Parts: sequence; structure tokens; C-alpha cells
Amino acid sequence: MRKKVPKRAEAKLLKEKATFLRIVARALKIASEEGLAALTIGRLAKELKMSKSGVFAHFLSKETLELATIERAREVFVSHVLPSTELSQAGITKVWSLCDHWLKHIEQEIFPGSYFFNGAFFESAGQSGPIPDRIREVIQEWLDGLKRAVKQAQKEGDLDGDVDAERVALGLNGLLLGGHWAHLLGDYQALTETRAAVMNKLHGLATDKISSKAFRSVRTFRGYLEDRRP
Repeated sequence: MRKKVPKRAEAKLLKEKATFLRIVARALKIASEEGLAALTIGRLAKELKMSKSGVFAHFLSKETLELATIERAREVFVSHVLPSTELSQAGITKVWSLCDHWLKHIEQEIFPGSYFFNGAFFESAGQSGPIPDRIREVIQEWLDGLKRAVKQAQKEGDLDGDVDAERVALGLNGLLLGGHWAHLLGDYQALTETRAAVMNKLHGLATDKISSKAFRSVRTFRGYLEDRRP
């Protein structure tokens, strides 16, 4: 039988968890706007009006703090981008949804300042260790999901089965990143144009199973995909 936790001890655990989440939330905001290098125990303590020892007790090291921040960033990213892989979606619909959700999370500024993993990846490029390794793993997780969606679309007969799924995934990711960079540079039509570019990329890969009329515009394509839903 599981031993019941005394109410006082349970309340303490809940308070500690709430404090931990509060610290990580602020750390994620700082890292999104200024990069992981901007994170320090002292800064977090000052901004959250806590003692340094109080913050330190939750992480014990800057590396642990950064890893916790990366894990929280991954949770946020997955919750906003990867739900589009729901079982009801298949084929070209899934590929489009992944790209569309990725662009939406930029438009909605889910990560304040920028796309968290974009900055973190470049910040840690060429480095080794737990932090750079974990950042690369999360980015690879996204690329692998996109590649699986392309392969599934090929299996469904929506996309040309002779093309390299990994190359297609990398190409689509390149369009997304390029649109994001243009957006950050002040081109506020960039993300709209990126959607059109993604659609055109898929048009070039689509089989005769999908009418070319579906690709007349992003709006037309959305309508076509909606009609395909089971």
C-alpha cells in the first residue's frame, strides 16, 4: 500500500514545485530573448525577488538550470507544433500541418523574442557537452518527425515515392527558417509567403492523386485538405 504523504509535507512539495516552475518560466523568457548564456542564478534571484541560495537549491548548477530550461522549451514546442501529428491526419495533410503549426508558433510568439531552438542551436554550434547535445537532440526530434510525415505521405501515394524523404524534410525546414529570419528582419509578409513556398514545394512533389487545382492558393489548399479529413 502506498504510504500517504502528510498534508504539511504535501503542501511543501507543491510549493517547491510551483517555485521550480516559476524559476524555469522566467529562465525560458530570458533565454528566448537573450540566449542561454544570459542565464545566471544571480539574475534569476534578483528578477524573482528570491535569494541566490533559494534559486540554487532547485538546480545546484548553471548547467542543470540550462537543461531544465531546454526541457521546458521542448515541452512548449511539442505542445504547439507536434499535436498536428494526431492520428486523424495522414499523407500530405500531416506534412502541411507540421509546417503550418511551426509558422503559427512564430506568429503567436510562443517563445518571446525568437524561436528558442534556433538561437540556442547557433549559440552552441561546434560545442560538445550535455547542453549542446540536448539542443541538437530536440532539433533532430523535430526533423525526424517531419521526415516520418513525408515518408507516410509517400506511402499514402500523395508524394513522389522516389524522392529522399530526409532531403525533403530538410528543404521544408529551410523554408521555415528562412521565413522566420525574414520576419525577424521586419518583413511582415514573410510568413504568409513562406506558407505559399511550402505549398509550392509540396505541389512539386505531389502525385497525380492530388489535383493541381488544389494548389491554386494557400486558401484553396487548406480547403482541399479540410475536405480530405475522415
